Amino acid sequence: MKILYIHIGTHKTGTTAFQNILKKNSTKLLRKDGVALIDIEEFPRLKEFKQSDEVDKGLADDLAGFLEQRAVRHKNILSYEGFSGKTTKVVYSNTGVLAKILRDATQSFETKILVFFRRQDEFIQSLFTQKVHQGQSIQIQDFINDLDFKFLDWNNFLNPWIQTFGEENITVFPYDPIVLNEKKVHELLNDVIKSKTLSAIQDVPEKNIGMSKNATQIMKGMSEVLNPDEKKILRRVLQKVDNKGINQEYNILNSEIKSKIIAHFDNSNRLLSTKYYSEKFNMENFSRPFFVTDNDQPIEKSYQKLIKGLIFEVNTNREKSKGSYLFKMLFEKLKSKL
Repeated sequence: MKILYIHIGTHKTGTTAFQNILKKNSTKLLRKDGVALIDIEEFPRLKEFKQSDEVDKGLADDLAGFLEQRAVRHKNILSYEGFSGKTTKVVYSNTGVLAKILRDATQSFETKILVFFRRQDEFIQSLFTQKVHQGQSIQIQDFINDLDFKFLDWNNFLNPWIQTFGEENITVFPYDPIVLNEKKVHELLNDVIKSKTLSAIQDVPEKNIGMSKNATQIMKGMSEVLNPDEKKILRRVLQKVDNKGINQEYNILNSEIKSKIIAHFDNSNRLLSTKYYSEKFNMENFSRPFFVTDNDQPIEKSYQKLIKGLIFEVNTNREKSKGSYLFKMLFEKLKSKL
């Protein structure tokens, strides 16, 4: 029976970086390790799948046919954070439905589920900044109000996956500085996959680093007047010049709200850690929170960083008129801030 490793995320836990590694090394994985990468983005009904609120047999059958066609080796990898559940409306409210559809679609495989969890306050802030990156103009408190915390209790999240695939087929990793300072995401996943190609990869560029509190505010304020291409440039520049730092905590939630969220999930996270992290990672819980204060700089400083970053962007991309146009437009809107 063929093995299918399904990496389901969750969101904002290094999934994109892992996918980039897989795509860049897909030929080596296939030839050297006999491991086939399945690109779920090529599944015609993917959008319909990830928004599913009920099990659709026809959808499961179509996905089964797609997987059978693409699984060309004994070992096969599928990585997609959308398997965790939708992030529109109530975040992760349909994860149980997706688990059942995947179970029905993978009956002919020996299926292994791989999942990462991070402390919920960091997950919430990271998912919020992603929505800001995408151009949504929302307030952090409104975003939190729309969440149902029962779906962000990671033990609750795991239950349908355990019920459908069996606990012995699920590997749970912590997306936490305690572990990530020692091993990168692809190295942790490779402890299960056991690929010589993945084990040889050392340097992984850090991309999609979370923005600082000020940068997030600037991005949100500018989103309504920028087109999609301009938003991408602005996001890229802000992530370069004004990010929160690699493996550093966000500074978007105030300490009171952050403490309440951490306290709400504390007992559940301790149970999760006892079950999955204690022996393997020597963790009794996620890392203790660090309440950021030293990066609460005046927003004018962030505007100055942005202007310098845009100047550099234009000078290194002179042939791209969109970059020049964006700089000129932003400068007119931002110069009063300087």
